[in-house]
Amino acid sequence: MAIEGTGSGTIRISGIHFKDGGGVSMGGGMRILSTPSSALVSLEGCKLSSNQAGNGGAIYAYNSGATVNLYSTSFDGNTANNGDDIYVSSIASVTVHSTCPPDWSGTPAAGSDLDTYVSSNSILSGTTKSFDIGTCSLSCPAGRSLRLHFMQCGKVFKCPAGQKMNDAGDGCEVCPNGKFSNPGSTSCSSCDETPGYVSLSGESGAAACEYCGPGFYADQASHTCKECEIDSYSVGGVNECTSCPSGTDNAVASTSCSPCSPGTIPTGTSCDQCEKGKYGEFGATSCAPCDGDGQYADGLGLAACKTAPAGEKPTSDRQGVESCHAGKYSTGGNDECSECGSGETSDAGAAGCRTCATCGLGKFQIAECTADAETQCGDCIAGKASMGGAVSDCNFCDGPGEYSEPMARVCKTAPAGYKPTVTGDDGLKAGIEMCLKNTFSIGAADDCTNCAEGGHSNPGESSCDQCLTGKYYDEPTNSCQLCPKNTFSISGATDINGCEDCPAGGHSQPGSGYCDQCLTGKYYDEPTNSCQLCPKNTFSITGATDSNGCTPCATGEYSLEGSGYCQTCPQHMEYDETTANCVCLASFTRVDDITCTCKAGETLMGTTCELCEKAKWKAEDGVTSCSLCSSTLEDSITEDFGSTSAKDCKCPKGTYDDGKGKCEVVKDGMDDTAFGMCLENVTIDPGFWRVNSDSTDVRECHVSEACTGGNSTSYCREGHTGPYCDLCVNGWTKDPLMLCKSCENSIVDVIPWWMLVAAVVGSLIYISKKKSRNPEEHRKKVKRFKNGGKIIFAGAQITASLPSVIPTIDLPNNVKETLKAASILNIDVFNMVSVGCWAASINYYEKALLMTPTIIAICGVLILAGRLVKKYRSRCFTSAIAIMYLVLPTVTTKIFGLFPCDELDDGSEMLRKDYTISCQDGDRDFWEAYGWLMVGVFPVGVISMYGFLLWSKRAKLKKPVEQRLEDEEITPLLFLWEPYKPVFWYWEVIETGRRLMMTGVLSTIEPGSFSQLVAGLMMNILYFGLLCLACPYNDNRDNSIAVLSTLQIIVIFIASMLMHVSKLFSEDSYDAEVMGVLLIVSQAIIIVLFLAWTFYQKDNMSTSSNGMAIKNLSGRKKKKEEKKSDEEEGGGGVSMKSSVFEATNPMSGKGGEQISGSFRQEGKGVKEEINLAPAKKSTWLGPMERIKKYMSERQRRSYEQQYDKKPKAKLDFSLSDVGEPPPPRRDKDGVEMKVISGGWDGSLLSMKANPLQEGRDGGRPGEGETIKLANKKNISKEPPKRKSIFAIPKDKLEEAPIGPPKIPPPPTAEDDIGPPPFPPPS
Repeated sequence: MAIEGTGSGTIRISGIHFKDGGGVSMGGGMRILSTPSSALVSLEGCKLSSNQAGNGGAIYAYNSGATVNLYSTSFDGNTANNGDDIYVSSIASVTVHSTCPPDWSGTPAAGSDLDTYVSSNSILSGTTKSFDIGTCSLSCPAGRSLRLHFMQCGKVFKCPAGQKMNDAGDGCEVCPNGKFSNPGSTSCSSCDETPGYVSLSGESGAAACEYCGPGFYADQASHTCKECEIDSYSVGGVNECTSCPSGTDNAVASTSCSPCSPGTIPTGTSCDQCEKGKYGEFGATSCAPCDGDGQYADGLGLAACKTAPAGEKPTSDRQGVESCHAGKYSTGGNDECSECGSGETSDAGAAGCRTCATCGLGKFQIAECTADAETQCGDCIAGKASMGGAVSDCNFCDGPGEYSEPMARVCKTAPAGYKPTVTGDDGLKAGIEMCLKNTFSIGAADDCTNCAEGGHSNPGESSCDQCLTGKYYDEPTNSCQLCPKNTFSISGATDINGCEDCPAGGHSQPGSGYCDQCLTGKYYDEPTNSCQLCPKNTFSITGATDSNGCTPCATGEYSLEGSGYCQTCPQHMEYDETTANCVCLASFTRVDDITCTCKAGETLMGTTCELCEKAKWKAEDGVTSCSLCSSTLEDSITEDFGSTSAKDCKCPKGTYDDGKGKCEVVKDGMDDTAFGMCLENVTIDPGFWRVNSDSTDVRECHVSEACTGGNSTSYCREGHTGPYCDLCVNGWTKDPLMLCKSCENSIVDVIPWWMLVAAVVGSLIYISKKKSRNPEEHRKKVKRFKNGGKIIFAGAQITASLPSVIPTIDLPNNVKETLKAASILNIDVFNMVSVGCWAASINYYEKALLMTPTIIAICGVLILAGRLVKKYRSRCFTSAIAIMYLVLPTVTTKIFGLFPCDELDDGSEMLRKDYTISCQDGDRDFWEAYGWLMVGVFPVGVISMYGFLLWSKRAKLKKPVEQRLEDEEITPLLFLWEPYKPVFWYWEVIETGRRLMMTGVLSTIEPGSFSQLVAGLMMNILYFGLLCLACPYNDNRDNSIAVLSTLQIIVIFIASMLMHVSKLFSEDSYDAEVMGVLLIVSQAIIIVLFLAWTFYQKDNMSTSSNGMAIKNLSGRKKKKEEKKSDEEEGGGGVSMKSSVFEATNPMSGKGGEQISGSFRQEGKGVKEEINLAPAKKSTWLGPMERIKKYMSERQRRSYEQQYDKKPKAKLDFSLSDVGEPPPPRRDKDGVEMKVISGGWDGSLLSMKANPLQEGRDGGRPGEGETIKLANKKNISKEPPKRKSIFAIPKDKLEEAPIGPPKIPPPPTAEDDIGPPPFPPPS
């Protein structure tokens, strides 16, 4: 334990055992350090044992001004280097007392001696013995207890609530009943001392008094709160309740008294209830009787009288009600019941009287109705009947055949075969019974009649059977039997003998009433005992006795079987001698034996039957006219002659039944070759579609191959569905030609595309990185490949996008397949990865949303990376522009696809690019806004960005080509300006606009319409004209490729328009096949030319730069020609010792360089030499040996063989068109000159300065003058004011010897050949 600090006060430590302390340098049990002199530390009854330390094993007091007192404190087994028990040092003071602690009594027990250490400036006083507690004890005052552990009295204790300290002061006791105490109270207080309080719960040990609240009073005798009785009240806190004043009352435990309530009146100090028969209003001093009409009071304390209800009246004492007697009534609120009127009655308690009842059907009146008794009726017995009413008895059923059952309203009549049953002595007819055998009754008779003689009947018969004609009565069977064959009975016979035999020649069947005598047209046939018909073509007028009696018809006459006469043949028939019968005339048809007529589908025309004409029909046989088809279906016809039904009337070819009784002309897309089409089954041509079978709006499909046509419910090719068959079913996805393919095949088809992409990219990387023995030549090839490839790509991308921009474009199938393969150039990842197979739910909106931000992000990352890493700034910026160049048409097409909607004839309006999206949805406004935003970002924004970037650098872009290439400031824009001449620095903006017009803008025109084809053709023709007029590319080969590529697109449009308009041949015909081959081959030729010009054609006159192209063509010795030339010119001509031209170095390919030296002009007395300083760019200096370092190995060997040993050998040179001039540039020593256009023969070369002549305007030499090369001399005598003509014969220039040039005199004005013609493109 450690005690240290700066505070003052007393620290008493009692009863603590400090044991086993150690592991410290001082005070193993306790150390007292740095305490002020005012502090007091006292150890009382403590023990320190087994402690150890370096100094003071038990107690260490050091640098302490406190006084330390030890009372009854023992030490045992402590160890230390100095002072096993106590160590005192540095002004510390320790006193060991031999007495008990203060306030203790007794004597401590002495122990062993202390081992101590005391420094010179410290004090250890008192005994040197160890003392323990011994007999020391502590007596605590009342209210305090001994805390043995701390060897001191505890704090004064407090009794809890409800208790007080006992008299001894050492405990608590419970407060008696009626008293209470608060916590810590030494005595209990009485609750009775405060009015309205009692001890809590009325038990002993109460912690508080209970307050008797409102309505209660404190009963101090029982120490409880009790309720106030009636007529008294309490507001709480009282020992007695207050009595209510007169005229008031209340309930038990009331807090106040109230005036008497309604129904009570004040009586003294209370309110008494009104008695029955009376009532009391609020505030009344007496009860009033209920003596109003119908009033009563049936209870005590009523505030108002009650009114007698209907059917009741008040009792005489008005204390209740009683019911009205029978014969009386009350409607309520009456003192007395009213009597019922005459003919009325009522029951007891009736609210009104009712009319006396009458007896019902089948009843009679026993007693009449009275006021208090209803009419009494009785039931009619069997044999009587009653219609009810006030009859006193039922009527007897005494009519013929009448009878009745009990309670009958009318008498019934016995039916036929029955008679009434008579019962009792009074002869009542109470039922019916059947007539007996051989009797009968026709009904309505009291008795049955016996059958007449010879008659018979069964029981219940309505008549007797009297044998009729042809029958006789058979007694044993009591029935009539048929008279035998060949006998008869006219009126029936009484027995078999009454059946008479037939006379001779007569016959009869069993049961006959007469014998047959054969009639006209018949004869008697004995074997059958019957009359038979006379045969055909015979007759019998009165009947014949046998077959011979049938007389044959005369010649030319006929008769049918059973005829009584012969006749001539009927109308439309003629007699046939061969068959001896009447037969139908030719064209007529027999319908029966005597009728010939025109059959169905024919009508009578003159004397013959003719087939109904087309557009007519006749359904029945006869000679009636044929009916017109127009009467049932307007403009309908029959397919053939002789139609027999109105159903044969159908619409002719080129029309269809509109379902409204009219034939309508077929719409475009409907089959015009089928006969009898109706709207429901009209045949749709392949490539067309309609919403449903009831639709007349037939539309051309965006992709004709997707629509198979026909007259089925589906017009779509397998895998296609939806409007225009433009959607794919589940498990199918679109290919680049917008045809749906099964996902099983499409995924495999995508693999070659990606392989092709990888191959192309790898080839480009290989070409750009390939090392060459001639790096300069390789760089030229790469540049030509890049610039030319860009042109090829742009044209091919436009061509490949045509199937998606113009879905119904008409092209040969082989061309379409080629375009399908080339569609990868559109760089549409959604087609390249078959997105419909793995994310079929992605619609066009979501594709646009995925594509546009992705492109922005990629380009943004590249630009940001270029800004952060300066080393790659140019490369990153160029890459961003290139990526945007590649994908811009595809992205623009995707953006413009967000706008056009297509309204179908079912009322729906769908997005033209995705017929799963309705333009009537609520989010349409958002997507239109997003589309316009992207239009601003991509087509408008990108073109504007291109234009701004180029415009801002136009001054630098107009410089010569080589100067531009060396300018690092415009190098990041290399992709935009490198292929073009300086004067056409802006051409990339035009080219990009052309691409966007051919993809995005063209897609907004009605897909597949002729207007779309015309618009596409006009766009290309316009661009073709601009291209031919400007020739914007540096390299004329690039101009040629661009012209051919644009021309190829124009040809494709023209071919499509021919196929679309003329329909001369189908897409898979032979002619289409040949046309397709030609189109494909023409495209291949352009690509081959591009590759050949790029890799296999060396620099020549077609090289385009801002200077004069000079090339060593032959190098052959021409000594004879040279000598001849010198003689002809008289020493004149052009010779080059070392000359200066701004020219393309044919050995290095860098434009704008110079061959530096001087020109010299001699002849006709004029000698002038102009020395020109070299330009600031790289310099090509003479002598000619310097040329060798720019030559290839083959050229070098050839040159050394021909020229090294013969310095005067001649070189041939060529001049070519090299492009537009840059802005003028000159210095103090000379000016540059360059060629802007022209070829070899008769072409115009423009120089910034004519080094052979001073200018005529006082300026520097010859600015803006020209040199014209011609095949013949044409030199003016006087030079022009601003332009001079420098004519040099071609053959002389070709043979110009090495040496000082010999220049003819300047031309004059008379020799001026006029303005030069505009040269054709090289």
